[in-house]
Amino acid sequence: MKGLNFLNKYTVTAIVFTVGLIGLSISASRPLFIQLVPINFLFLIFMFISSLKKWTFQFFVLIATVFVAGFLVEVLGTKKGFIFGNYFYGNTLGFKIWDVPLVMGINWIIVLFGAIYWANYILKNLIFNAFWRKFLVILLSSLLMTGLDFFIEPIAISLDFWHWEDNIIPLRNYLGWLAISILFNIFVQTLNKVKIDFFSGYLFLVQLIFFLILNLTL
Repeated sequence: MKGLNFLNKYTVTAIVFTVGLIGLSISASRPLFIQLVPINFLFLIFMFISSLKKWTFQFFVLIATVFVAGFLVEVLGTKKGFIFGNYFYGNTLGFKIWDVPLVMGINWIIVLFGAIYWANYILKNLIFNAFWRKFLVILLSSLLMTGLDFFIEPIAISLDFWHWEDNIIPLRNYLGWLAISILFNIFVQTLNKVKIDFFSGYLFLVQLIFFLILNLTL
C-alpha cells in the first residue's frame, strides 16, 4: 500500500490530536469529544496501515493476530481479573463484544508497534549480538508500553474508558501490562519481517504527549 504524503500524515495526525486535546480539556465541549473517541481509534489504525511502505499478507496476519489476541486478553482480564486486576469498561470506547470495546484491539497494535520502533531507535547505536539485541528490544519496548499505560490510566477513569474496583489502580495492572507486552513483543520479533518506520513511533509519541497534557488539564 502506498504511503501517505509525508507532510500530510504527520500534520493531519497532529491536528486531530490537538483538536481532541483542546476539546477534551474544555468542560463545555468534553461530552461531544468523548463521543468521538472511538472514531479516533479508527483514524489511528487507518493512518498506521495507510503509511506502511511495504504491505504483505504476512504482516496483515501479524497485525490481525495482535488485534484478536489483544482483544481476547482484555476479555479475559475483565472476566477473570487475574491479569490486570478487577476492572470494567465504560461506554466511551464504543461498541463492545463480551463487555470489551473492539477498539482495544486497535490500541494494542498502535502501542506495540510504536514502542518497538522507539526501542530499536534507542538501541540502534549500541553493539550487541543478535540474541541480546532482540532480548533488549523486547524488554525496552515492553517497558515503554507499560510506561504509556501509566499515563493513560488516570485519564481512562476520568473519561469513562474503564474503571477499577474501589477506584484504585492496582500494581497488578502494570505487572500484567508488562507481562502481556513481553509476550506480544516476542511474537512480533519472531515473525515480523517488515521494517517499522518512524510514523509508528510518531503515533506512540503523539499519544504519550496527548495523555501527559490531559493529566495536567483534567
